[in-house]
Amino acid sequence: MECSISQLLQLAALAQLRRLEQLTVHPEGNPLLRLTLWRTFSIYRLQQLNLHKINGTEVTVNDVIASERMFGALGHVAATETPRFRLLLLLEESRKRQLQFLMDGRGRRSGQSPEDLKENGRPMGDGVCRGLFNYPSRLTDSAEDSASDRSVSVQQYLQGLIQSASSRCVKADALQKIWPLLFSEIIRDSVLDMRDTHTYRHNSLQRLTHTH
Repeated sequence: MECSISQLLQLAALAQLRRLEQLTVHPEGNPLLRLTLWRTFSIYRLQQLNLHKINGTEVTVNDVIASERMFGALGHVAATETPRFRLLLLLEESRKRQLQFLMDGRGRRSGQSPEDLKENGRPMGDGVCRGLFNYPSRLTDSAEDSASDRSVSVQQYLQGLIQSASSRCVKADALQKIWPLLFSEIIRDSVLDMRDTHTYRHNSLQRLTHTH
């Protein structure tokens, strides 16, 4: 109750326990229960813990089969697409060697039996697939922080654009108001400067000389 559980990966963290026969997650303070598949995911991910009940409801064989159908294929796809070094990080040393045999196709050539490649009575590959649902949780915080940083940067950039556009609009409005008077002053000054043509040419040549 009131654990702020909002993601499936938070439930996957329970897989670190050795045994868990019952799991109770109250709707109060746990947004995760709004997700329809949270119970199915829990059954799939925590199956090795001998889970019997979830929120007081018994976990049946049909529930287990349904969870395998729902998430099993996803787990195998994740295992296929995940780099080998990340798969090895999920296992202990004894299991790493077995996984290496599996991935290299050397298990049978080395004389290992299928029983040697099992973990808790299940094919070791299934354990790896389930473990992959834990791996991204190590990166979740940094990913959220990165997204938050990007959001702040975008907000600041947009605010800068708005301020720049607003400033230009203000300047344009001011120019429209003073332009008639400014234009008249420019014409007047030009006429006054050109009254004496000789002096005007001399001054213009002087300006050009100093400019270049």
